[in-house]
Amino acid sequence: MNLGVLPFYARDESAESLSETYAWPFFGYTHRTAPYHYNETRWFWPLLVQGQGDDRLINRWAPFYTHSDIKGTDKQWVLWPLYRHER
Repeated sequence: MNLGVLPFYARDESAESLSETYAWPFFGYTHRTAPYHYNETRWFWPLLVQGQGDDRLINRWAPFYTHSDIKGTDKQWVLWPLYRHER
């Protein structure tokens, strides 16, 4: 089920996931169970985002600090774009 009253509210719901956004696109959350488990919370997207799941971790407080580990690729930014480390 999809519902949108832009720019105030948007909802995307299926058997595997639920995503709601308020004051589109700035605030919201995503909860996914398939094909992989993932939960994400967004405040002032894309600047402040936190997400965690089976194959990924995102901790973004841009532009001050960002850390993500997605499918084994670990990235870290500090005071973007001054310092970046990837392994």
